Amino acid sequence: MNCPACDTALLNMVDDCPGCGLALATAAIIPMLQRTDDGMIVLGKFTDRMSAEILIGRLASEGIPAYISEASSIAGVGLIDFARMLPFRVLLWPQDAVAALRILAEDEHWTDDQLARYMSMLEEAPEA
Repeated sequence: MNCPACDTALLNMVDDCPGCGLALATAAIIPMLQRTDDGMIVLGKFTDRMSAEILIGRLASEGIPAYISEASSIAGVGLIDFARMLPFRVLLWPQDAVAALRILAEDEHWTDDQLARYMSMLEEAPEA
């Protein structure tokens, strides 16, 4: 697993990224901020649908439409994206990404530096 902010490899469970200092242990949602082929932003990835639905509901309460993209299904196993091991992606349109990050910043009690780091990641979002 790599740090979502600076891409430093996280070899062990750590509270803070050794590369950039991002608080990982306290974050319920760590934005992924990647672009899909159709131009949407991947806000987060989750191993269960309920967590993705919670984020979508929170964004919807603020008037921000978001969607779940699921990986393909495998009989007997369920939904698994072996390439990413996180099958439920929360997607939103680029014009809603800044507002979504501000909501997460408030809900997750990010510092100004953390919010600024995510905002800069949004500008440089790679393809998913």
